[in-house]
Amino acid sequence: MYDEKGNKLSNWARMKMMAKAYGYVIIPVHWIIAPVWFGSFYVAVTHGIDIVPLLKNFGVSEVYLSKLQNSGASNILQAYAMYKVATPARYTLTLAATEMTIRTLRKRGFMKPLPPKEKTYRESMQETYAGMKEKMEDVKDKMDDVKDKMNEVRDKLKDGEEKGKPN
Repeated sequence: MYDEKGNKLSNWARMKMMAKAYGYVIIPVHWIIAPVWFGSFYVAVTHGIDIVPLLKNFGVSEVYLSKLQNSGASNILQAYAMYKVATPARYTLTLAATEMTIRTLRKRGFMKPLPPKEKTYRESMQETYAGMKEKMEDVKDKMDDVKDKMNEVRDKLKDGEEKGKPN
């Protein structure tokens, strides 16, 4: 997905857009996926996988790693740390699963297909803005014409007063 300038949207921006448009789908999908992520990290930690080197590979700061390593943190806290580090991957998976769910629900008739649109809301607003800008330029041009005519009339009046004055 891209914004109006053609820049690629971040996962967070895509999540917000999907939540606005399909909140009733993305929320249950996220509720299903999030415990799976957390549970898998918890199982990994309880089975003795050392998460500090994994977090180091993901670029987590040494300050946080030393606090986590020396704190004797519980398995839940360690699993939560992994869960937070995996946020970009979690959001990507949630978005992909939501899009697949929407397609499946549409194919099976549980969701209405999108009506064909000639223009998106954003395109419509851009056209409206362009039209208003054009009208404003036309008004400015007309005002300039009126000013020019007023100056011509003023000059004619000055010329007429100068001709009518005795020397």
